[in-house]
Amino acid sequence: MESRIDKSGIERIANAMWGFYEQTLEGAKDIYKKKYNIDLSINAKNKQAFINNFYNRYRFVLEMFMDSNVKKLDRHKVAAIGSIEFILAEALIYTQPILDGGEIFIPEYVLALETGFSYMMLQFNNLLEVHGMNVVKKWHWPISLSCPKNEFILIIARHLYFTTQRSKWGDGAYASGFNELDLAERLFYIEWTTILEEKIDYHALKQKG
Repeated sequence: MESRIDKSGIERIANAMWGFYEQTLEGAKDIYKKKYNIDLSINAKNKQAFINNFYNRYRFVLEMFMDSNVKKLDRHKVAAIGSIEFILAEALIYTQPILDGGEIFIPEYVLALETGFSYMMLQFNNLLEVHGMNVVKKWHWPISLSCPKNEFILIIARHLYFTTQRSKWGDGAYASGFNELDLAERLFYIEWTTILEEKIDYHALKQKG
């Protein structure tokens, strides 16, 4: 029986996502230098571990949660898996800055998500082009009424951060970890908001697999 797991194909996706991460990091260096006076760098020695763990998580999600006829994961799940594995791989190196107030400094979470969104936009635009539609140039973020000053990507990043911290809060805290399906759903909502704002014919975008 032919396996639906394309290991080399999955590893190529992981390798491409690492390239996306490098690009995201280059774009963020000056911003963090000016705002926090710190240097960001990539932990290149952990690249292979990232690729291996990306493959393992991808395979787990495909075999555990997907119907047997599904041979590959959609862009939302791939972006979620990549974002999670960048965080777990400790792909970002930086020095903790001195902060005022109660600011939570979690650039590794933000850059991981930005990389996932970059991958997702590339795949989404490829789909739009196949259907002869104009590509999108930016995501349309939902506006949080309870946190209007925070960009939505920061809200997601903080959610991921607190998810990993719950087991450290002592008695009464539920131990928890990353949920790639929950994150994928959040990423889909961003895409859906963009589809509505851009007035894209979503019925034409339905695809098999």
